[in-house]
Amino acid sequence: MLQPCSNQVLIHPVDEGEQTLRGFILPQNAAPDPRNPHINGKVLAHGPGRRFTNGTLIPVEVRIGDIVKYDPYGHQDVDVEDLHCHLTRENNIIAIVKRA
Repeated sequence: MLQPCSNQVLIHPVDEGEQTLRGFILPQNAAPDPRNPHINGKVLAHGPGRRFTNGTLIPVEVRIGDIVKYDPYGHQDVDVEDLHCHLTRENNIIAIVKRA
């Protein structure tokens, strides 16, 4: 597994799609939706956090296993153990998806 440094986060994109009333999953289009241009993904790993110039560590807020929404343009594509993943800074994550 890849261990990100600093405030980098390793995310596996998740295609949640849209579920119909009968239970069929309709996949999302490959192109970002202009009304909701963010990608959903599962956090696989993260670095320890960002350091201030005085040495104080600011830990990352996301945890391994969290489903997050993040910017589709602010990441690097990496392949890890046969998975296509994205490596991005924590500040490109806009929300943690909470399930009811």
